[in-house]
Amino acid sequence: MVHVAFIGSGGLQETIELAALHGNIQYYPPVPHDQLVDFIREAMGGFCLIEDVSLSDRYCLPNKLFEYAFAGLPVIASRLPDIERFVEEYQLGVCADLNTASIRDAALECVTRPRDLPPERLRPLSWARKAEDLRALYAGLSTRSRTTSPPKGTSSQSGNSGRRDHAGVSRLWISGLPCWRVADCVVPLRRAGSALSCQPGTHACLAESDEDRG
Repeated sequence: MVHVAFIGSGGLQETIELAALHGNIQYYPPVPHDQLVDFIREAMGGFCLIEDVSLSDRYCLPNKLFEYAFAGLPVIASRLPDIERFVEEYQLGVCADLNTASIRDAALECVTRPRDLPPERLRPLSWARKAEDLRALYAGLSTRSRTTSPPKGTSSQSGNSGRRDHAGVSRLWISGLPCWRVADCVVPLRRAGSALSCQPGTHACLAESDEDRG
């Protein structure tokens, strides 16, 4: 039997705890961030399901997507533009539409595929690599702020490699990190919540029961 394990806290915690009294649902309280990857490593896969209800959600890249990857878990993820691009480019798992049949099929495909995510393949996604990119970005912005200043009430678009999403705002990629660019201020996007849990920071993993492992 396959179990679904929820890790975290939030508005649905009581509902999940009640469900965990029966069947194959399990609940675990929040795990310290520095222990999370090791804690979920024994699972068969992880859910990263986000509803497309706002621009922030549509272009999000949740931490859980990368935590699952570094734990070696295949991911069942929402079919949103940036999430799908990362899942396909780095072969992190399977994307699904937010309906029962699509999520079930994606989960079955994930748990039957071999777990072969070599660490070197994920190196471009690591914080060590992204920190290098951010330091270079901030250094460039600092240099520009000392040498150029756009006229009051206007925004500078020089060097913008992204595309315009709506009036006055453009989106660009910095080594895979999606950002909004308004004038000369670059702000990484933040996720707003999970369709599965409706709470930021909640993880849901697939795991085998003790009977299956025996």
